[in-house]
Amino acid sequence: MEHKNDLFFITKLNGKEKFSFRKISVGLVTVALGTIFFLESGQTVQAADQANNDSQQNTTINQNSVNPDNSRTLTIQKSETANTANNTTVSQNNETNPSYENNSKQNTTNNLKNDKPTLQQETTAPVQITGSSTNTSLIADVTQGSFNVHVANNSSHPIIINHNQQVNVSVADSDNLLKFDVNATKIGNFDVGVNNNSGTKNFTFTYTGSDNGVLSGFDATFPFVAVNSAAQAYHEQNRAYRDFNLPITVTLPNSQSYTQTLPIKINPYEDKVVKGEILHGFIMGPKVIWTPGQDGNPGTNGIYTENGANYTGPEPSAAADIPADQQRDARLMQYGIDWNYGSVANGNSPLDPLYNVLVHIKFSNHQKILPSTIKVFKIPNDIKIINADGQRTNINDYYNEIVSHQPSLEDTNFENFLKNSIYDNNHQIIIDQMGPFTVNGQDYSEKGPYFIQLDTQLDTNYIPYWINNPNDGPSITTPIKNEWNLNGSGTTNSFVQTYTNFKFDPKVDLMVNIYFIDENTDQEIAHTSREIITPPNSSITNPTPNIIKTLESQGYRVDESATKGQHSVKPLLNFDPTKQNFINYDNDNIDVSNDSLKYYVYLYHGISAKPEIQTSSVTEKINYVYANGTKNGQQAAAPYSQTVTYTRQGSRDLVTNEIAWDPWKANSSFDEVISPKADDSAYTLVTPTSIPAINLNITSKGTITTQDNVPLDYTVNYYAPEKATLRFYDDTDKEYLDNYLSQNNQPTLLSDNYTNTSDGSSKQTISFIGADKIVNFLNSKYYKFAGVSGIGSINNTDYSKISYGDFDDDETKDQAFVLHFTHEFKPITEDKTISEQAILYAENGPKRGQTFDTLNLGDINFTRTGQKDLVTNQTTWDNWTVENNSKVLSLPAVISNVYKINPQSITQVAPNSKKFEISNNQISPLNFDATNDQSLIASLENNSTYSVKVPYALSENITVTYIDDTTGKVLEIKKLSGEPNTSANYSTKDTIDKYLSQHYALVSDSTNQQNLIFDNDEEPNDQNYEVHLTHRFKDLRNSQVVTETIIYMYDNGQEAAPNYTSSTSFSQTGKLDLVTNVKSLEKWTPDSNVFKLVESPIIAGYTADHKQIDQQVVSHGSSDLLFKVIYTAEPAKPVEPTKPVEPTKPVQPTKPVEPTKPIQPTKPVEPTKPVQPTKPVELTKSVQPTKPIQSASKGKIPHQKNVVVSIKEDKQTILPQTGTTKNRASLLGLAFSAASLLLGLIGNDLKRKKKN
Repeated sequence: MEHKNDLFFITKLNGKEKFSFRKISVGLVTVALGTIFFLESGQTVQAADQANNDSQQNTTINQNSVNPDNSRTLTIQKSETANTANNTTVSQNNETNPSYENNSKQNTTNNLKNDKPTLQQETTAPVQITGSSTNTSLIADVTQGSFNVHVANNSSHPIIINHNQQVNVSVADSDNLLKFDVNATKIGNFDVGVNNNSGTKNFTFTYTGSDNGVLSGFDATFPFVAVNSAAQAYHEQNRAYRDFNLPITVTLPNSQSYTQTLPIKINPYEDKVVKGEILHGFIMGPKVIWTPGQDGNPGTNGIYTENGANYTGPEPSAAADIPADQQRDARLMQYGIDWNYGSVANGNSPLDPLYNVLVHIKFSNHQKILPSTIKVFKIPNDIKIINADGQRTNINDYYNEIVSHQPSLEDTNFENFLKNSIYDNNHQIIIDQMGPFTVNGQDYSEKGPYFIQLDTQLDTNYIPYWINNPNDGPSITTPIKNEWNLNGSGTTNSFVQTYTNFKFDPKVDLMVNIYFIDENTDQEIAHTSREIITPPNSSITNPTPNIIKTLESQGYRVDESATKGQHSVKPLLNFDPTKQNFINYDNDNIDVSNDSLKYYVYLYHGISAKPEIQTSSVTEKINYVYANGTKNGQQAAAPYSQTVTYTRQGSRDLVTNEIAWDPWKANSSFDEVISPKADDSAYTLVTPTSIPAINLNITSKGTITTQDNVPLDYTVNYYAPEKATLRFYDDTDKEYLDNYLSQNNQPTLLSDNYTNTSDGSSKQTISFIGADKIVNFLNSKYYKFAGVSGIGSINNTDYSKISYGDFDDDETKDQAFVLHFTHEFKPITEDKTISEQAILYAENGPKRGQTFDTLNLGDINFTRTGQKDLVTNQTTWDNWTVENNSKVLSLPAVISNVYKINPQSITQVAPNSKKFEISNNQISPLNFDATNDQSLIASLENNSTYSVKVPYALSENITVTYIDDTTGKVLEIKKLSGEPNTSANYSTKDTIDKYLSQHYALVSDSTNQQNLIFDNDEEPNDQNYEVHLTHRFKDLRNSQVVTETIIYMYDNGQEAAPNYTSSTSFSQTGKLDLVTNVKSLEKWTPDSNVFKLVESPIIAGYTADHKQIDQQVVSHGSSDLLFKVIYTAEPAKPVEPTKPVEPTKPVQPTKPVEPTKPIQPTKPVEPTKPVQPTKPVELTKSVQPTKPIQSASKGKIPHQKNVVVSIKEDKQTILPQTGTTKNRASLLGLAFSAASLLLGLIGNDLKRKKKN
């Protein structure tokens, strides 16, 4: 592809923001997420494929497989080396990430100490070459193999090595199928050189110690991986994968060579995308924000190498998350994530949509996510991310296409969603949704695969730790499948990839070596040495105190003198304490200047302060056991037990746990033991009577034996005799027949005994002499033989066929047998009957005490059978049986039409605890229970009768009706019932008084308010009474006066003439119903309903605005009438207007005058427009006073309604006083004056309105 070797193709990716992406360079082994390896063996493993041979970047994969069977094919490779250049391991369920603060691991690494060899060498050979168990199941580019070279310890003939001498290791890999990457670091006192030639790999270990060093104990491990491309090429050529023996040769300084061939089997690496895969995270490589080799930045051609890591740049998108002053020193790690590639795992055909998404994308400690670097690209359908074999397509094959695609495939919505899903202090991205997968409210459940890229910022303080602990380097953990789909099965689902390529740089770094020496063995203590990488002029955490603490817990003691360069507690051959001085071994820190340092810490084995005590014991046991009877096998006497204990003391080595012992000493011996008596005195024979004395011997290891091998366990047996008895029993009377037999001179008890002193009693048959005679006697007395009872007996009703069996080997009680007899019986029978009836009678009335009828319910028959005992002449009865012939009887409710049943007074005669059930006028017969009523049935007399007495009562009725004669309605009805000739305890008085209080009047009462008595004539409804009442009334009279008032006044408000007053009256009669409070009124009658026409008086020099008040018609309910007549002075000369003045509309005063009492005429006079006089000069207007006019006599006029009166002038105007008629000329002059006055008033009124 075009950008395969273009390290700066990043500049072509995005025109808006240039974020870097370096071609995948994570060594031969990279990411694995849900892919399947199909091996020729039929096994499957999870792995990855991002191989790139152009780089030395390394990663570690931790595969938490969802397939538990993978544990059989994936090897958890123990790796304790920090010296591999390309170290890749695969492990399951291993997510360890030790804290950097752990002093025991800070900046340290263990020596190359791998698992014990799986291919054993001869222990006599000085050099042992062994291979790892994974070598025979290598997965190319994934599984790590290794071999180990070990020089055996030999304290008597150690192999000596001098300064600058070498140990050479040569690996003959003729087909170049294996790849060895070893970090250029020091191992022990050796510098390592690597010559990785084609076909042969050579490793040279140059000794840097002093002369006469000891090579014994040299131990180096060589990790390697199979090269997938070479394995595939070999397969294409040979049609098989390589299965071969790998020759390894080790050459020592003395030129001795040792060769061993190790079996190797290589399987191909495949990376298949599984159906349902949701995430696949992998490492893309280290990054820096700036461009290496430009602008004064270190590096060349866009690459900057530091601590073994190749950083590429620039990565400008990270600048938004890192302060400017920290960007130059910032170190980043770039990751890629395949999202939902499993949705197209079946030929790019979409599978089920994403639902219920739960995923955790985790990044290891000491790195944090940079949100601004998150980029998300949609994978279009035309890009094949999975090939025809289901293998994952290398991201390098399509990355450039998706980032430079037009239109852009970048999904900023998805990017923002991921940025908002960062949690745990920027250590992980968590997505937790139910239902269809959505991104910021948009449905993404069916959008298929995406590619995600992001950076993290590394904590550079931990790079030294990652150098020494590569498996704890920066890592990404992603789930293979949706975590919601695990359904709690317990299977793991995560995939971990770790960057492991941080390395020691000998050009700039120094090495501090610390060794821990066991003075007792004169050897280095395994797995304790520390190699600490640090820059010059630095201070490192001293691991020695913590290691010493651990070793002291294992029993070691520090030889402080030897550690500080003086003589050791134990003599040493391989080490010389005086040639070094670790005087500050217990300080917290070690200061390093410009030279590598080497220190030795000497320790010896501690001895336990308290002496070790060891004992060895042996016990003689004698059991005393019953050998027969019920206690056979049980303890007959307290067992005898005597223990002899040997003791010795010693001192314990606290490291090896070995002990040095003193001689054994015994505390006692075994003497003769006499057998005791048994606890049960019935056991009289004992065998044997004593146990002889026993002699003992003990070995140096504490094993105790007896002389002549006599046993230490014994058993003494005890025996007892036995006895059997026979008695006779009456099963009928449940008693023994001892008294009866004795009274008839017969034996009451027979016996048989077993007296042998052995355990054979169980084979001896039991018999009783004289038993036959007694049986025959009892048969003659009506006793019938029934059988035999007793343990071991054989029963039969035929006496000749019974057996008593054998003795039962039970000494605690005699074997008791019983012969059983029953009485002979004769059957007999007994019957009895009872009758049931109902008697119906009159409880009161003329027929009181008379019986109306007797009704039969039926009969009940009782029967029982029995037996007569011929021995005692007594009879034994069975239970009575019941035959019920009675039936349910229905009672009449009424007799003779007037006598009604009285259920409350029904009585009955029945046996004790029994009664007739009466309900709803029905009688149920007596119920006898054959199970529970036996004693009651036995007490009944034969042919007895039991009865129910049912009373019928006569009830008399009285009805009193209260009637309102005014309305003809019934007010209420009182109904009374009771027995004949009894008081009803009722009178009409209280009810009549109630109605009188409500204004009723009594008309008649047929009871005369006497107490009522029920009669006794069998006609219950003939007593009926009525009470008649009527309403009381009150007379009513109403009246009303209507007044007409005319006020004559000048326009200045002064009186012009006396007021005119006239009035008329209206009257009305009726009645008030005092019961209903309803009035009944007649029509109103007036004295007169017309006020006559009134002419206004004539006043000289004045003109009245109304010449007369017309006739007024009023009615009941009319208000008083009020009129005003205004007089205006006549002008000296009438003004002749050029044109008659006629207002546009009637002049309304500012505020209409409302009289105190409104005047409502019968027919209000309300002109629709101003009244025009006969001639234009005569103006008539509506009269509305400005305010109420005060009466001359009373000061104020009562409040009246406004009355608008229209007055029309006649042709002639007559003064009221004189009756004189004025001519029309004078009226014309008055009209001009009035018009002038009117115009002035209108003008004033307009000014007033304007002002207001």
